[in-house]
Amino acid sequence: MTWHNEPVGTVTQWAVEHTYGDGEKRYFDDLFDGEADGLKYVEVQQLELLRREKAPSGEGSVVAYRAVSRQVTYGEWKEI
Repeated sequence: MTWHNEPVGTVTQWAVEHTYGDGEKRYFDDLFDGEADGLKYVEVQQLELLRREKAPSGEGSVVAYRAVSRQVTYGEWKEI
């Protein structure tokens, strides 16, 4: 859902944080409807990292996944 379709009020948004070998963090929220979806994805990806732990990884490789959330408050649109 895009930000302009959100109802007025405060909502919790969920995403998955990908941490790369060089310390960069990226957030992906377009695949998750809530906490349960994010946590399930993170669990699967962390297990996959453990499975391929012996494979070479560089700065561009994901080294950790984490489910994260934020509180966002939307107001009413006002004509200017």
